[in-house]
This record gives sequence, structure tokens and C-alpha cells, in this order.
Amino acid sequence: MPTQYASQLLERAQRYRDDLEAGTQESVDRLLRSYQRVLERVDVEVQGLVKKMEAARLAGTPPSPAWLYQQRRLGAVTDTIQAEVRRWAPLAEREVRDQTYRAVRSAEREAQDLATEAARQSLPGVEATFTDVNPENLVSVLGHLEPGGPVSGLLSALAGEAADQAEAAILQAVMLGKGSDWLTRELARVMDVPRWRAETIARTEALRAYRETTRQTFLASNVVGSWLWSAALDRRTCPACLVMHGTEHPATETLDGHPRCRCAMVPRTKTWEELGLDGIPDTRPTIQPGKDWLTGQSAATQRAVLGTRKWAAWKRGDISLDDLVARTHSPEWGTMRRERSMVEIREGRNPNPPTVLP
Repeated sequence: MPTQYASQLLERAQRYRDDLEAGTQESVDRLLRSYQRVLERVDVEVQGLVKKMEAARLAGTPPSPAWLYQQRRLGAVTDTIQAEVRRWAPLAEREVRDQTYRAVRSAEREAQDLATEAARQSLPGVEATFTDVNPENLVSVLGHLEPGGPVSGLLSALAGEAADQAEAAILQAVMLGKGSDWLTRELARVMDVPRWRAETIARTEALRAYRETTRQTFLASNVVGSWLWSAALDRRTCPACLVMHGTEHPATETLDGHPRCRCAMVPRTKTWEELGLDGIPDTRPTIQPGKDWLTGQSAATQRAVLGTRKWAAWKRGDISLDDLVARTHSPEWGTMRRERSMVEIREGRNPNPPTVLP
């Protein structure tokens, strides 16, 4: 079981992580409010199209693709979607950028606090000091936010993607004779995609910048040698994150969780020997591994975390908990650890059991 100190440090790291989530939620809420105006303007064109289609059906001339183009309603909808989402994208980009910079400022302050507290508890008499984090060291993360960078590209592409999907839905409606209710629902689903994508980008970028700044701050300290992966252990915890909980990683490694990951980096100090003092016992506490935590839970909690199928396979001994961690790589976004599917496990794809430092 973790010591009282370790529990306190984990709780503090998770509290900072929750604060980041709260700040990001405020940013997301502003995104949603601005996007609501996009939906309102698009809905005017959608309702105009729906009324035209209903009138044509009542007149005995069911709409066809040719009818759509003759009535100029298809272009009216898709052009409006293009224009409104394109107008909104820079607002979303600015909100993502501002929230990311706020995350950077918070991360340096909070990482120093965590490192100082870790030194106080593990290395009595040793004062934690820090050199300034070089902004250039954050370029790999903040560079995503530059004009023309990956974030700008993703947000800019949303207008065309939404318009194309809306056109496909409208054509499908007339060719298959779908009613106005079906079309309205389908277009609402299409228009929800840009909002959802922007929200995911905002959360992911804030997390990415926060974690990288945290790592750079740990590297800039005189006492931190590594960090511990800390997951929020509850019934909602991702199985991959649960398996990673308690694993130790060098300060040169980044916590590469999945989008919307709730995990945090907890500093682990250097040993007395690493600080040049021989013969002093290691006073650093350890924390309970996530796998041990899960093993001690009720069957209901285990099933809630793993899902019934994986829980049954684990209980039979067909899979281990380490099998549940996958690690993938994207040229733009780097590595990411996520839950491994049963198909991936059976086929031996994307294995990445956690490595615990000695």
C-alpha cells in the first residue's frame, strides 16, 4: 500500500490535474457557445430545404438529385455550412491556443510545487532548486499551434468535411426516400462533428502542453530523477491507464496518454547515491501498482473497468493485464498509449507492456 506521503502527493497531483480539466472545460464551454451560432444559421437553410422537400412530396413529385440542383437547395445548405464553419474555425483555434498557453503557465508553477514537496518528504535537508525552463524546449508541443500547423490544419478542414458529409446525407435522403425527420437528425449528427472534434483538440492540446511543461520543469530541477504514472483509480479508469499506474519513467520520457486521459505525472526524487551521498538508505516511498489495486477490487468493479469480455478472459488466464496496453505512433502527434482490443491481443498487434524502472 502507498505511504501517507505518497497518497498525499498523488492527491495533490490529481487535484492539479482536475484544476486543468476545470479550466479546459471553461474554454470548451466558450467554444460551444460560439458554435451554437453556427448551428442556428445552418438550421435556417436546413429547414428551408426540408420545407421544399415536403412541398414537393405533397405535390406528387418526390425530390430527386436533379430536383435538388434545380431548386438550388443543396448548394444553399452546403455553402452555408462551409462559410459558417470556416468563419468559426479561427475562433476555435484562438481558444485552443489561449487555453494551451494557460496550461503551460500553470504547469511550471505546479510542477515546481510537486517537486519541492517530493524533496521535502524524501530527501530531508535537501532544498529543491530549479533553472528556468527554456521556451525553446516546448517548441515540439507549442509548434502544433502555429499558423499552418497541425491544429490549424485540423480545424480548417472541418468546414469541407462537414459540407461533404451533409451533401452525402441529403443525396441519400432523396435517393432512398427518407423522411424529413431522418434528414434533420442526420444533418444534426453531421454538424455535431466539428464541435466534437474541436473539443477533443482543445482538451488534448491543453493536456499535451501541461505534461510537456511538467516534464521540462522536472528536468530543470536538481532533485527529480524520474516520475510515476498516476491514474485516477475508479470504475471509469481506462484499463491501459490503470495498468500504467505506479510505473516509473525517466524524466526524459513524456506521459503519452490517450485523448482526454485523466492521468498525471508525480515526481520521484533521485536517490541519495545519485546526489553523491553514499550509505544512506533509500527513503523514497512507492505507490501501489494499478494492477494490484484492481486485483483487490470486487468483481463488479473489475468488470466495470475491463468490460465483461476482457474480465472473463483475464479471470480464465487467457490474457494478462499487461496485454491491455497498446502504444501507437502518429507522425504528427507522436506516441499514444491506449486500451488494446481483444482482436489486437489475439493477432499480436501493438503490444506495449509497461516497463518499470529498477
